[in-house]
Amino acid sequence: MERIKLLSNLITRYMATVVLKYSDKNSLAMSLLNSIKLAGVFEVFEKSDNYNPEFVKKIEKSEAQFKAGKYKKIETADLWK
Repeated sequence: MERIKLLSNLITRYMATVVLKYSDKNSLAMSLLNSIKLAGVFEVFEKSDNYNPEFVKKIEKSEAQFKAGKYKKIETADLWK
């Protein structure tokens, strides 16, 4: 899946953000995106990761530990004891 963020340049007093989720194999989505780019009325920003790489590593490590069974299960009734 690709994500594209489009910022409208049409109205200078108001700016809208549109996020498109699409498959690059979808010809209709690609045609729409190319038309938007060619029209020149939008700024097109390709997907960028806004997550801190250290944070991503921490989450991936946690997911790997969970898959390996390295976690502690706490019953709901015991949460507030």
